[in-house]
Amino acid sequence: MPSPKKAVVVVVGYWRLFGLDMSQPHVAGLILARGGSQGVPLKNLAPLGGRPLLEWALGAMLNFGGFDSLWVSTDHPGIATCATGQGALIFPRSAKYAGPEAASIDAVVEFLQSHPEVDVVALVQCTSPFLRPGELTNFCATAAGKGYAFLLSLKK
Repeated sequence: MPSPKKAVVVVVGYWRLFGLDMSQPHVAGLILARGGSQGVPLKNLAPLGGRPLLEWALGAMLNFGGFDSLWVSTDHPGIATCATGQGALIFPRSAKYAGPEAASIDAVVEFLQSHPEVDVVALVQCTSPFLRPGELTNFCATAAGKGYAFLLSLKK
């Protein structure tokens, strides 16, 4: 039996691109969760096992405990309410980056431009309900240990 889909996690460490030494960077966990899904309306709030999909990814990120801040970038009040109920901070995504044509990286850059205190972003897909805190631990340890500026995890 094939394993379930796992998270797509991207760690972006801009300080490495510019050769800056940051012994204690601010690491933010970020989920992009717009309200305008075309395939499944409000999929980020769709129930899975009695909980909204968003809660599964946030739960793993909170239990990981390695983020200095945990954010959900959204354009939808219901998603914002769900996220804050789990302890996440909200970044109100602009309409420019909330449409179906918007690239995820553009929404991440918009977030980073508004949060200069953030040095590293770990982007977790809301549609990864099977993500485990230990996977985040391993992923972030690999990124830090190898000195990667960018790291992408994909699992089928």
